[in-house]
Amino acid sequence: MGDMKRLTVMLLVALAVGALLAACRPGPVADPGAGPDESGDASGAVIGHQPVGEELVWVEGRTGEAGVYVKKFGDHRLVLVAMGERPTAGYGVVVDGVAVSEDGWVIDVRFVEPGPGDIVAQVITYPYEVVRIADDGRGVTVRDVTGEEPVELAVTVE
Repeated sequence: MGDMKRLTVMLLVALAVGALLAACRPGPVADPGAGPDESGDASGAVIGHQPVGEELVWVEGRTGEAGVYVKKFGDHRLVLVAMGERPTAGYGVVVDGVAVSEDGWVIDVRFVEPGPGDIVAQVITYPYEVVRIADDGRGVTVRDVTGEEPVELAVTVE
C-alpha cells in the first residue's frame, strides 16, 4: 500500500509542476478577439509565429530588453515586440492588427499588465510576440494602441 501512496504523490507533484510550467511560459497573453494566429491574415503576415532554429536564437537573445526589433531571415522578416523582464506572470503583448500598403507595414500592439488584486504566479517572465512578414523592402511601423491615442514605437532594424 505504501507504493500506491508514493505513486499518487508523485503523480500529483508532476501535474502541479506541469500546470505551473504551462501557466508561466513566456509569450503572448491569450486573447481570442485579438485577431488571427499562425494562420495569418489578409496581408500575409503571420501573427504568433513560432520561431525555430536561427530565428529562435535571435528572439531569445532579445526578449530580456523591452523594444521592437526587425530582422531578415531568408524571404521574410520577423518583427519582435518584447516587454523585457517582468516580475510576475500576467504581462503580455497582444497584436491587434497588421496592415500593409505602399507606405509600409503597420502593426498595432497592446501591452497587458496584471490588474490590482490579480493573483499571478511569482515568477520572472519575458513577454513578447513575434510577427512574420514578407521581406518586400517596405518599412515597418509598430504602434502601441494600449491607450486612447496610438503611440509609434522605436524600431531597431538588424
